[in-house]
Amino acid sequence: MLKKLTQVAAMALCAFGLLTQPAFADDCCYDDCNWLCQDWVVSADWIYWKLRGTQTDFSSTFSNSNFTGKVHDVGEDYDSGFRISVFKGCDSLDFGFNYTYFNTNDSHKASGEGVLLIDHIVSAGAAYSSSYAKQKFEYNSVEFLVSTRMAFGDCSCVRLFAGPKFTFIDQQFNTQFNGLVSTTDYSLYEKNKLSIDAYGATFGAQLDWRFSDCMTFFTSASWDTYIVDWSKKRTNSQTLGTVNTELDSVKSSHTKGMSTLNVAAGISYHLDMFCCTPVAVSLGYELHQWINYEANALYFPNKGRDAGYLQLDGLFLRVAAQF
Repeated sequence: MLKKLTQVAAMALCAFGLLTQPAFADDCCYDDCNWLCQDWVVSADWIYWKLRGTQTDFSSTFSNSNFTGKVHDVGEDYDSGFRISVFKGCDSLDFGFNYTYFNTNDSHKASGEGVLLIDHIVSAGAAYSSSYAKQKFEYNSVEFLVSTRMAFGDCSCVRLFAGPKFTFIDQQFNTQFNGLVSTTDYSLYEKNKLSIDAYGATFGAQLDWRFSDCMTFFTSASWDTYIVDWSKKRTNSQTLGTVNTELDSVKSSHTKGMSTLNVAAGISYHLDMFCCTPVAVSLGYELHQWINYEANALYFPNKGRDAGYLQLDGLFLRVAAQF
């Protein structure tokens, strides 16, 4: 991961900026000290996101008496992550850097009179009585943006931004099905790994409206365009009694284009510690949706079932200081 991020930094040495920069006092509203070039602004975000839309259905339970069933998936919970930003504003141009990290682990177990595998061929003679699935998801994103501001009225402005963006995703999805073949214990295992290296650019706008001396409302929207290197691997194995057997192992890799929609909104509260050294605390909601995101390798290699979406959304709490 460190090697990838080092390569990314070398590819974008001259491009910097910030996506949702806290709106400190500037020429959009008022400027206490009338700086031509602002000082450095450093911010840290605690993010509380939920992973959605990854098509993680893995089994269904049913009743032999009425043949009604329920589909089970790995219900992702909210998990924490962080974002670090560095910002430099000069006259009408702003320069900065964002790094975002998010990681989540979820699992689910299902049991019943009968258990079926979703989109799999059930092994002959196997009567599954329980199933288990576990997912791991890791997200790293780096962006370097250049932005410009346009003032509207005394206390509102629009910030237009663009620049390179690089995102790396590692996802694992493992399942286990337990049952009997005749009177012998039987387990079927499937291990899936999906890796994404996305290289592209982002374009967007942010609106800041300072509606009081201490409060600012902000909202932003952006569109990312990527060239994505995909890598998938699936391994199936089984245990019959005490005998372990690998059934198959399949790999796949390819490159394709992909887009992401990003939206955010929130409110900032400004604390003027002393002249030209303010602190801003922001609370907001953000959503990132990957359009045409390929389904987890759980469905691999079934064609026609790998189209879907991935969504990360939730709250963020930001503390920013100007030095």
